[in-house]
This record gives sequence, structure tokens and C-alpha cells, in this order.
Amino acid sequence: MTENAIGKSFVRLDAILKGAESSDTDIVRAARVSTGRHLEDVTDEKLKGMVNFLYRDHHLTPFQKIVFRFHVKASIRTARQFFCVLFSSHNEFSGRYSVFPENDFYVPSLYSPGIQEIVRSSQNRAYKNYRNLLEAGVAKEQARLALPYSFFTQFYWTVDLRTLFEFFDAAEVNPNCATEDFQTLLARLKEIVAEQAPVAYETYQRWNDENQTRKCEWAAVLKSRVGPSDKRCEKEKILGGFVGLREISGDAGMIVKCLSDRFSPDRALDQMIVHWDLEVPIFVWRQLVRHRKGYPAEIEDDFEGALERQRLYIPAIFRSQKGKVGHYEFEIFSGEENLRVWRILNDSQEKSIEEAKRLLEETGSLEDASLLLPYAFYTHVSWVTPLSSLTNVFLLRLDSHTQWETGQYVRAMYCLFKAKEPLLAEIIENYFWPKFWRSKSFPLLDRF
Repeated sequence: MTENAIGKSFVRLDAILKGAESSDTDIVRAARVSTGRHLEDVTDEKLKGMVNFLYRDHHLTPFQKIVFRFHVKASIRTARQFFCVLFSSHNEFSGRYSVFPENDFYVPSLYSPGIQEIVRSSQNRAYKNYRNLLEAGVAKEQARLALPYSFFTQFYWTVDLRTLFEFFDAAEVNPNCATEDFQTLLARLKEIVAEQAPVAYETYQRWNDENQTRKCEWAAVLKSRVGPSDKRCEKEKILGGFVGLREISGDAGMIVKCLSDRFSPDRALDQMIVHWDLEVPIFVWRQLVRHRKGYPAEIEDDFEGALERQRLYIPAIFRSQKGKVGHYEFEIFSGEENLRVWRILNDSQEKSIEEAKRLLEETGSLEDASLLLPYAFYTHVSWVTPLSSLTNVFLLRLDSHTQWETGQYVRAMYCLFKAKEPLLAEIIENYFWPKFWRSKSFPLLDRF
């Protein structure tokens, strides 16, 4: 484990896929297989020259042969940047299944002692209310809505070297990656890559240093020339947010042909791309973004709405949670008990808003103030996903074991999709659902 300036965060190399020699040598061997020379010895001079040639001329698939698995602990704000990387996968600690530990929150080290005390006091108070909700029998997935947007999470992250280099590039132009906590973890990631593939990393650094200024300038120019999308779509309002289906691109007939002529579900379903416009609570979005292949372009976290208009999600109906992971059973609270726990969460969220406003006055930063907002604010997302990934969302999030709030949004998405593509919805219901769940009944989440 590597402790860093943040204190509780770390990045640890858990495993790496490589051959008996160095990772750099594996890159060269992968490139040479096309000429049948992959078993020849690789001298240091040829190694550096070949890696430089491959990266310079954008022959990048050999870099994908080096695969890392990292164990990461980070604040939820920082972790979200990792989860948006397209060609990677992660498995994360779940607040639906486990209880968050005490005193495990991110506090920026750059704050003065006085401001740090404001932050810690707010975090501890919110955590106490979280435990009060748990002790009252509230399901973990609902009780966590009392926690501030500064709790730590842990996850395993699997990613290849090519994607890591692209991640490093994106971090230099993404304003969400400028925070102290992210930059500290990013520096440690780069150290690990430099240790494991020194020639490849040195090559990346050399070409990146030459091109980065131009890339940053172009990013600024493009942002100034391209305004917000004016493509409108019908939106279905739900639980304080909305679901909108912007566009479907692809040919349903081609999908049917791929499925019938040469059965390959992923190849068939990848023939269609679906573009969504979503405004959902942050915890709902994080359950959607777990699904592979979808490209999330997060437009805006509504911190201002949470602060000024107290726009936070709070359940109208609370439920208890019993049973084992994957087999939970939920029971609705009675009217009097429901009102009691609603007041606990509502009072906690209102207090968090007051404390976030105070932090905003002290720091002048909305991003800093968001650290004390409850984990229940809304985020506006443009989400582009192939039908294969969207089908995976439907199969997993329309099941009775999903979190109810997430299920309601996914049900609305499915109904919009079915209205546009009834034939494909029929295929999902009558083929993929029974195959996936070994069940012939296709639910639409009528629970609660």
C-alpha cells in the first residue's frame, strides 16, 4: 500500500499480465508476430527503437497486451473519473451490501485547520445520522443517502497500457481531474507504470510533452466553437429527474439477420447505438455507468440546485432489508415509522446543505462545498451506448433485486425504447431475458 499526501487514499498494483521478460519486451514481441520474428531476441537498442516507432506512428494495439489490475482507495469524487474510462472494468465496494466505516472521509489537506474542522464536524454528524437510520431498520441502499459526497470507496480496476496512456492524456484537459486527491493518485499510477514498463512510459512522456500544449489549445478552441446540443427529445419525468431518448442509430433488420444467420449476440446488438439524455440521482447514475461499452459524457452535477433549491432525492417510502446478498427481501415501513425515519433523513440533508453553504462562504468554491452535500444530488448525463450494453442494463436493472429507484428509471428507459423498437424489445423479452435469468417472466418492477 502506498500512503500519500491525502492520507487514506492509495493505489496498489495488484497484478499484471506480462511474459517472463519485461513488459516492454512483450510490446515488441506482440508487434513482431506479424512478421514471424516474435521469438527472436530483443536487444535494448532495438527495444527502444521499436517501442518509439510503434507509439509515434500510432500502432498501439501491442500496448494493449500489457494489462494491469490496480487496487484503489479514493474519495467517491475521484473514483468517478476512473469509472468513466471506456475500455476498462472495475469492481467496487457496495454501500447496498456493506456498512460504510466510521471516520473514512476525504478532507483536503490544503484547507486551513479551521476549515478542516468544519468539514470533519459535518462528516461525523452525517455519519451518525446514517447509523441512526441503519439502527432504525432502514435498508443500507437508502440509509447511505445521509452520507456526504466525500466518503471513501475501494475498487479493483483492470486496464491495459494503451488505455492508461489515454487516461493520462484525458486527465490533463479534464477540469474534474484537477483536484488534489485525483492528482495525487494519478502521480502514483504513473510511478507504477514507469516501474513496470520504463521504455514505453518514457516514450509516452516524450511524445506527450511535445503534443500536450497543442492538445490543450485545441480543446479550448473546440469548446468555444461548439455550443450545447440543440437536439431535443421527449422526456419522461420520474422521481425528481427525467429520462429522454434522443436518438437510435442502426438497423433492426441487420440485428435480426446477425442473430439468425450466425448467432453472435454482442456482434448483432452492437449494430445499434442508443443516445440517452438523463437527469438522475447520483447513486442511480453510478449503477448505470458500471455497464460495459457505454460512453458517458457527464454534463453537469447539479450542486447549485442542491444548495440553492435544496434539490436532493429523498424517498417517500422507506423499506427494511433482510436476507443475504443477491437474495434480499424488502418490507415497507408502516406509516408512523416511515414518517419517523423520513424526518431523520430530511433533517440530516437540510443540515448538510447549511454546512455546505458555510463551506462555500469559506472557500468560494462550489466544488469544495459539494464535499458536504448528501449523496443524493442529481446529475445530468448524455449517455451513448450500444444496444449490447443497454440490453445488459435492462437484464440486470429490471430484475427484482435491483435498487428500487434505479429500477424505476430503467423501466422508464425500457418503455421509451420499446415504443421506438418493438421488434427488438420482443427479442429482449422472449430470448435474452429467459436465457439470462432462466425464467420466462419479464418483470417491469411493480414492487412498492
